[in-house]
Amino acid sequence: ETATPEAPPGGWRTVVTEGSTTLEAEAFIAMNRFSVAPGGEAAFEARFAARESTLATFDGFKAFMLLRRDGTDPDGFTHSTWSVWRDRAAFEVWRGSEQRAGKPGPPAPSAPAGAKPAGGPTGG
Repeated sequence: ETATPEAPPGGWRTVVTEGSTTLEAEAFIAMNRFSVAPGGEAAFEARFAARESTLATFDGFKAFMLLRRDGTDPDGFTHSTWSVWRDRAAFEVWRGSEQRAGKPGPPAPSAPAGAKPAGGPTGG
């Protein structure tokens, strides 16, 4: 496994590239989108905050966030989950374990009751 280079002051680092080669990934991001009925946002967020998560027990897990859309969009999605993993393999181990455990909901962080998840996670 390659170590991530130390970031210089200010958090940025210099990467030399010729513009056509894809850089080595430093993380894998998995996301899910949810449609929450108007007026149900606070309850949805409270249930999400109160649920017991096992994400942090998995090797390669880095971070998780529940995001709320500011404003509206015709797609109807109001919330997203965002999880950061060392790499796709670490995410797949977690996802596989959730499915074997028979937990309902999408493969990324389980949806609290009342939310409609949209498809599976995407990453990059």
